[in-house]
Amino acid sequence: MSIKEPINSLELKLANIHIDNLEIPSFQRKVSNYLVKIIKNSIENLGFIVPIIVTEDNGKFTVIDGQHRVLAIKKYFSDVKKIPAIIVPKSLKYKLHYLNTHIKPNLKIAALQQLKIYLYFAKSLPEREEINLASTINPALVTLGMALKIEDSLKASLIFPSLKKLDLLLPISIKEANQLRQKNAKLVVETYKKVWNSIENKSIILTNADYAAKSKKTFDKPADIFKTVKKIFLSSATSVVEKLKEQNLPSLNEGFLLRFKLWSQEAIRRSQL
Repeated sequence: MSIKEPINSLELKLANIHIDNLEIPSFQRKVSNYLVKIIKNSIENLGFIVPIIVTEDNGKFTVIDGQHRVLAIKKYFSDVKKIPAIIVPKSLKYKLHYLNTHIKPNLKIAALQQLKIYLYFAKSLPEREEINLASTINPALVTLGMALKIEDSLKASLIFPSLKKLDLLLPISIKEANQLRQKNAKLVVETYKKVWNSIENKSIILTNADYAAKSKKTFDKPADIFKTVKKIFLSSATSVVEKLKEQNLPSLNEGFLLRFKLWSQEAIRRSQL
């Protein structure tokens, strides 16, 4: 059975698919055993009435929405061999993050999931030009994900706005681009720590009772530190991007690294003023 969805006129197919032909990609979000149990109770009471969403490739079906429903069937309903699925175009395979609308938006989760998808391409299609991932990958989220892998405590919301200004997809192989991104991610973490520590130390000094009485500038709430750090990162990124527009760089690759290097220097400088 085929139908067309009303927004983009995509062709959708409804089919019963054998459980053994379903594949859950490695870049899916982390499995929640609690959610699997909740879905098991729902299936017992209502039946399997919500189809999973899959893409098809050579007789195999990749689950882009419904991994917990599949796991519930495998674990608790072993006699069930086929389940209903909506087959969507392959172009949607790497856009599964748009399907998790029941989850409260979380920048950290989004970044780590984008990184998983990016590394999947880096492993399976290393010679493909990174710029060809434009419809699938947000480069700022990928770099943020790499930084979070280095330093899990990094506050994503403080750094992401500046990454959106600095980052871009490169017209070089994913293998090469991945190496440049890893360098930039390391620099992001180093810069974050230096700027955060600088502003945090200032807040301790400026909230001292004797000194604060003489100063108009006080940081008496954690929110003040967050706001200041975020502003330093973003204003530094804006300044660097504007300056580089006026320069003739030898290559985009060198320019890509230079953007982050200059941003780091400028952010650290501003944090020490």
